[in-house]
Amino acid sequence: MKRLLFMILTFTAFALFTACSGGNEPATEQQAKTEKAVTPDPTEFTWYKDWDAGMAAAKKENKPVIVDFYADWCKFCIKMDKETFTAPEIKKRLSNDWIAIKIDTEDNSKTATFDGKTMNHQELVRHFGVTGFPTYHFIDKTSKPIYPYPGYVPKETFGYILDYFRDEIYTKNIKINDYINSKS
Repeated sequence: MKRLLFMILTFTAFALFTACSGGNEPATEQQAKTEKAVTPDPTEFTWYKDWDAGMAAAKKENKPVIVDFYADWCKFCIKMDKETFTAPEIKKRLSNDWIAIKIDTEDNSKTATFDGKTMNHQELVRHFGVTGFPTYHFIDKTSKPIYPYPGYVPKETFGYILDYFRDEIYTKNIKINDYINSKS
């Protein structure tokens, strides 16, 4: 009797496992088509959370870097994430022209190497002279820091800021606010 009960339980468990696993086949034709037709969205970009990986990607892709120094408790950092960085035109500019790095200024478990020094995030904040959040630092294609831009920026203005640094307008002795005003 015990042997029969054991065999029934084993068979039932096997049947349930097999039925629930679903195999490797798509559930529907639509799902199969969707999986085959996935193409990257040009308005999507990835924030690097690892400084060194982001800087390596910038060097490899020969792109400038935008660094978002933020804190979880910062209401304007959250507002930038919700309103400015989600705007399709901003996402497209970042995806096409930039390597974007987000630095959680309170996470000291991570390190970053810059100017031959390895430092935790708070040391990196001090190295870049960040005094408030959010602050965006722009770094050129040669890994040279260009300029910090502090505070919340609406998407309309932020696009001009990205263009200003991407096109290296700062090298022409045109002040950023003059450039923004000429575009508005």
